[in-house]
Amino acid sequence: DVGVTIGNDESYEARNVAPTVRGVTVTRYETGIQSRTHGDWVVDDVTVRTVQKDGILHSYTEGGNWTVRDSDIVSTGSDGISAAQSDGEWVVENTVIRRADGIAIDAGSTEGDWTIRNVSVQDSVGISASSSDGNWVIEQSTVQNGVFASDSNGKWEIRQSIVTGDVPIRAEDTLG
Repeated sequence: DVGVTIGNDESYEARNVAPTVRGVTVTRYETGIQSRTHGDWVVDDVTVRTVQKDGILHSYTEGGNWTVRDSDIVSTGSDGISAAQSDGEWVVENTVIRRADGIAIDAGSTEGDWTIRNVSVQDSVGISASSSDGNWVIEQSTVQNGVFASDSNGKWEIRQSIVTGDVPIRAEDTLG
């Protein structure tokens, strides 16, 4: 029960599609948007709300760069954006992630670079990027409940941002 699924595990041609999802509201599904492609994705001006699991799901996959902009992800039963153990570059900008029961952005064990710009994380565990290998830039953003980057290897920059929580930034055993 997924609001938007593009690609599948059966067809090679479908795995290389590079979709743009624009101007859509996804409400009351199990998962909001799910990727089954290796292509580049653009999610623009999208609202995902009141889903049972993840708002955007691209975990355990290879390939594909993602841009999520001008969007709202609200009231998810699990992660706002679930990208754990995937590769590809990510840009998340001008986006609000609010009331994710899991993690607002789960990027644990990812390999690509991430740019988080003008993003607001509210009423959720913040950003988890533990054991990630890519470079990270978080700028002009507000992240409630922390940034977790333990055991990460990439270069990190957090600038012009507010990060709050009991432990706002956890970055032990990092190499970047």
